[in-house]
Amino acid sequence: AAYGYDFSGVADLDNRAAALRQLLAEKKALLIFDDLVEAARIRPLLPTTGDCVTIITTRNANLAAALDAQPMPLLELTPSNGLKLLTRLIGAERVESELGEATAVCDHLQNLPLALTIAGRYLALRPRRKLADFAERVRDQEQRLQALALDDLAVRVSFLISWQALDDTQKEIFRWLGVFNGRSFTAAACAAVAQLQPYPTQDRLYALVMLSLLHEEGDNRYRQHPLLADFAREQLGDDPASYTRMVQFFLRYADDHQQSHIALGTEWDNLLASVKEAHQQALWQELIHLTAVLRPTWFARGGYTTAREALAWAAEGAKRLEDEPLLAAILHDWGQACLEQGAYDEAKTHLGAATRIWLEQKEELKWAATNFLLARIALYLGNFAETDNLLTSCRQIQEAHGDETAVAETIYYLARSTYDQGSYAKAKIIGQQALQLQQTLGMVNARIRTLRLLATISLQMQHDLNQAESYCHTALSLSRDLGEKGEMALVLDLLSDIAAQHHKLEQAEAFAQESLSLLIEMGDRRSQAMLLHQLSRIYGLAEKNQQALDHSLKSLAICLDLGDQLGSALVLDYVGGYTAKLGRQFQACEYWQKGLQIAAALQHKPLVNRFEENLKGCHSNKQIK
Repeated sequence: AAYGYDFSGVADLDNRAAALRQLLAEKKALLIFDDLVEAARIRPLLPTTGDCVTIITTRNANLAAALDAQPMPLLELTPSNGLKLLTRLIGAERVESELGEATAVCDHLQNLPLALTIAGRYLALRPRRKLADFAERVRDQEQRLQALALDDLAVRVSFLISWQALDDTQKEIFRWLGVFNGRSFTAAACAAVAQLQPYPTQDRLYALVMLSLLHEEGDNRYRQHPLLADFAREQLGDDPASYTRMVQFFLRYADDHQQSHIALGTEWDNLLASVKEAHQQALWQELIHLTAVLRPTWFARGGYTTAREALAWAAEGAKRLEDEPLLAAILHDWGQACLEQGAYDEAKTHLGAATRIWLEQKEELKWAATNFLLARIALYLGNFAETDNLLTSCRQIQEAHGDETAVAETIYYLARSTYDQGSYAKAKIIGQQALQLQQTLGMVNARIRTLRLLATISLQMQHDLNQAESYCHTALSLSRDLGEKGEMALVLDLLSDIAAQHHKLEQAEAFAQESLSLLIEMGDRRSQAMLLHQLSRIYGLAEKNQQALDHSLKSLAICLDLGDQLGSALVLDYVGGYTAKLGRQFQACEYWQKGLQIAAALQHKPLVNRFEENLKGCHSNKQIK
């Protein structure tokens, strides 16, 4: 019966359906058909005229076309709506008390409504369960599907229904998607893993898209929900050959695109996953090759943390292969990655091991290249005599071998060392020599660093803000073109300094904050210390002395932790000044006294003179015992 009409007297099904359609055509009704699997089952019931509205839910988008319906894909919830759903299930107080952990739960489940509903109901029944513990459980890709089950609700069961509806061909391609682990991928990558031709692969992927088991992304990419990817890996089982094919595909891709940071960036997640998989499967040749290809991009983009992990694996591979020259080259790169993050002790360990191998192999030029990095560490630690000795010996070897590129780099660091020792006029001459040689050789990255150094010298020698700003804008333009985050950060720091000297303090702070954000992203602690110092100076100029002191102390803590003696001395000068302005004169004098001791040990005359001048007031007022 419907609307008081009884159609039981209509004998055959076709006439009964026609009678119902005629009735509905005269009504305003909302018809809902849930979880439809066959269009033929509801087509006889759909009115062709009238004002009825029909809503159909289905896992198969092809049914929408078959019924001439307007498809409305339901994707995952947005992060904010995902958090709202979890809050509704477990309460605002609980979410607010562990907001970070609640957000992590949503992130790990990628805001899938069913998964969040199960998680929320599970947690609601366990009010004493910490969200942090549950977040850790669903972070584990091996056990989160098991965790997402409650009574008759289970994410795995929902996926299993879709899985059982697939034919053998669809099941086969679905399994192989597990190797991508929820990462974005192309049909070409999938074809390589599945050992299929590209066009049949595209057709099979499209079929999975229509069944809501895969999402299209952009013009030519696909992505599977991470929980579906977990299920796909379960169906794939132990199949190392599939993962090996993935590694080999992305190794070829990296080889073909190694000159393009943009192209590598498009597949960055897959490339990193391939490095990890190569290590897990002991594919040493592939691992070492892939690491070597990715190394320039890691260093250009400041990906030192990832580089250090991958290079550690590559070093293990070189040892397994018993290839000493290869091991030395990897240790050199590993040491440089440590150096760039301020891990000087670890850097010296790897670089020292590399130099010993180079000596045994009689590789004089490579020995010089590794010692050049040791010279940089000595420079950063304020050991100027060691720095100059190492750089001088490196330059002699480089010139003897006609390696002009290496000579240009060494001259630049000689200029840096000379500048750090306070000999600004001499540093300018050496820096200009380096810049001229770099321009001749087309060394764009090196030019950026030298332009920064010359800008800094201009500020110190003549306070020539216009010349310094010109150097900086040239350097910033070059660094943006190359995507060099580290250089961008350091140039922004200089522009911040120049803006501050122009008394444009808001602009100065904006430059400094942008620079600091880049450096934190890169993990470059030494430069972070420098930026914190710069921000302290800006706050000092704005007479925000407490903020200035806070940032100076953060900078000092990093310098001391890194063993950066020169940086510590420079910052201590300002820490003392801000402390004095806050009325704590005795403590200020203690900071200056400590700075004087460091400056004297470094034989840095300008700093020694500055501290002695500051301390005159302390002695006259008997502030130092």
